[in-house]
Amino acid sequence: MKYEYEVRNCLKKYHTIAENIDEISIDMDLRSIGLDSLTFISLIADIEDLFAIEFSIEKLVMDEMATIRRLCDAISECIL
Repeated sequence: MKYEYEVRNCLKKYHTIAENIDEISIDMDLRSIGLDSLTFISLIADIEDLFAIEFSIEKLVMDEMATIRRLCDAISECIL
């Protein structure tokens, strides 16, 4: 999936969720492996910086981007 590698690398920065990040499904809810609201906001900021994008306010809800697939899709929407 496009941007999956980059998203997984961003996730590796956070020790609470980094364990075995390469082995989880792109559809696994990241909250189930430790993604909390503070980590989510930091992750979003890292992704925005990496891709020089800004997510819409509607996307800044954990339910909207709680999986690698959803994060990748959100990046694609911003880049197009």
